[in-house]
Amino acid sequence: MKKQIRLIATIVICIAVLGGAWFLLSDSDNAKQAEESSSASAREEQMNLMTHKKGDMLRIHVANEKGGYTAECTADTVNVENLDGIPMNDSAVSEILSAPVSIRANTQIADGEQRMAEFGLAGNTGEVTMTFQDGSEEVLSVGDAVPGSEVASHYVFYQNGVYVVYDTYLKAFLYGEQDLVTGQLTPENDSFTIQSASLSGSGFEEPIALELTDTQELSGYLLNSYQLTAPFSYPTDLASAEEYLSSFFGLTANAVVKIQPTDEEIVEYGLKEPWAKIEVAYKDAGGTAQSFALQTAAPDAQGNAFCIVDGIPVVYQCNLADVAWISETAENLVSREVLVPALRSLRSVSIQKESGESITLEIREADAAGSDTDSGSDAYQVFYGEQELDLDSFKNYYYMLVSQSADEVLLENLPSADGMPVAAVVTYEYADESRAADIVTYYQESDRELYAEINQGERGCRLPYTQLQQMLTCLDQLIAGEKIEARY
Repeated sequence: MKKQIRLIATIVICIAVLGGAWFLLSDSDNAKQAEESSSASAREEQMNLMTHKKGDMLRIHVANEKGGYTAECTADTVNVENLDGIPMNDSAVSEILSAPVSIRANTQIADGEQRMAEFGLAGNTGEVTMTFQDGSEEVLSVGDAVPGSEVASHYVFYQNGVYVVYDTYLKAFLYGEQDLVTGQLTPENDSFTIQSASLSGSGFEEPIALELTDTQELSGYLLNSYQLTAPFSYPTDLASAEEYLSSFFGLTANAVVKIQPTDEEIVEYGLKEPWAKIEVAYKDAGGTAQSFALQTAAPDAQGNAFCIVDGIPVVYQCNLADVAWISETAENLVSREVLVPALRSLRSVSIQKESGESITLEIREADAAGSDTDSGSDAYQVFYGEQELDLDSFKNYYYMLVSQSADEVLLENLPSADGMPVAAVVTYEYADESRAADIVTYYQESDRELYAEINQGERGCRLPYTQLQQMLTCLDQLIAGEKIEARY
């Protein structure tokens, strides 16, 4: 009997637990349905105030506390008065063109038209007038921001009613002219080939100028070589030059300060005699020549500076704290490689060893060599005498030869090589016979260090002796027919 009572009690408890769980789940589902129903109801309560087709608007006039703007419109363009020739903010243009397509209100304020001043709608300070192709006009006024609203909203007066409208629908009506101007000062670097760049101004002791000297493909990499032309003439380090030049691109403004500045205002903003002036010429991805120039005033302690782009009558404020060119020096840009001739500009490379033995590697065009090699960047062969060398091995060896890195670059006060034993001489002969050969003479300055002199005193550098030893060892392996692997 007791067992039966316990069994019955257990069953009752289980039924109670299951019933409670069902009740909670049912209540949760009902709550969810009620919430969804409430949301749907809220969506249904939104009212269409204005609906037009995109492209119907011909003109828009906005008056607001920022000064507003007036613009003529087509289906995909906006021409703003006072902004002729000034690049526009694409996002703002899109908002203006879409403005009359759909404006929806969340709530209508009861008797709002009787209490206009309460909502910042007295007077014409926030009035918007849109004119359409059929000759009709739409007029509305934007008042104060709605206090305490979870979603940013403003009060709007339209056709004798006051409504609450999300700012999402009102962006175009809240702009001033300065909001319509793009903040992009210099273009984003989109596969551009930079031809030249210069940096000058009162903020720099000496101007820095670079020019593109060569573009070559080496071991599968496209390399742009640049030459410093100011404050002195010297090849640049490939990576340092690329990083430096890239820092001129992608500059954006923090703010638009003044549109159509006067000559007096240019002086006031410190742009008459700029602290920095950048001039860049480049070819875009399609090969079209482009250029830009930017001038800045001296930056403040936080790096903020007034600036202006040539040809655009706008004073901007930008931040220069993190841009590479503001602190770079010509000395930091110089190449650490001893010499980097373009491979396809050569007809031969000769290496004379310390023993006096000379090894010449001749570069021949494929047709002249009687080869069936397809035309293109690899339409050449390399010979040691009449022995054809493996092309990939030669390219890997040549990359090693020209990537020897100096510990110290000497631009002046070169040491005298008198009394230093010659460790090797490398001569680069060019296919253009009017061009003089480049000669690098390696002197053994100490047991561990070499002094390399380019073209008998044109410039010099110091580098570890081990680099030359490795280069000569791989040269012997190359002419012996061994595979030279890439070392990068």
